[in-house]
Amino acid sequence: MKKIILTICCASLIQISTCGNKKSISSSYSRDGKTSIIEKLFVDYIDEHENVEDLFTEYQKLQNTKSDASNAWTDYDRFAKQYWSEARYYVNRFDTASKELWINYLTQEEKKYEKNVTKFNTAEDTKNDQMRLMNNTIHMMKLLVSHHQFNQYLTNTKPDLNDQNAFIDKLKKLNQKVETLNESLTDNPEMVKSQK
Repeated sequence: MKKIILTICCASLIQISTCGNKKSISSSYSRDGKTSIIEKLFVDYIDEHENVEDLFTEYQKLQNTKSDASNAWTDYDRFAKQYWSEARYYVNRFDTASKELWINYLTQEEKKYEKNVTKFNTAEDTKNDQMRLMNNTIHMMKLLVSHHQFNQYLTNTKPDLNDQNAFIDKLKKLNQKVETLNESLTDNPEMVKSQK
């Protein structure tokens, strides 16, 4: 199941490599369709938290079910609206008196249809509102989860400043040795000083 979720979140371009005890992370962002660091961190989190994975799986199932329910209603309503449109056009073949009677009849029938499907239209609007809310909530969860993972990553992989400072000290010492050598190789110490 975790592999399916990872696939759904796109193929990961984030690489975590281990060099000794140090970890480094690199990422490509989702503007060009590649996996974002947020998606990667989210997948990492749900790998460790089954309850969140279950929620996300349930959300994905609802997305698929929503499509089936919406398609059934959309097809039904589209068929009815197409009928009313074609029927109004069809009555143009009749003489004026028959045409008038049929237009009135079809108008009344269409109003009955609209009245009968008011609850369906209301349910469709409510479903769409709830899906927008759910999508927003899921995106918020992804951001919160990824931020949690991000903070853990920063805490657990923060480089040691002492390593940086030790490297700087080695650079300074080597630079001094080379400068001393350079000064000993010239009669004009100003040439060496201009390098500083």
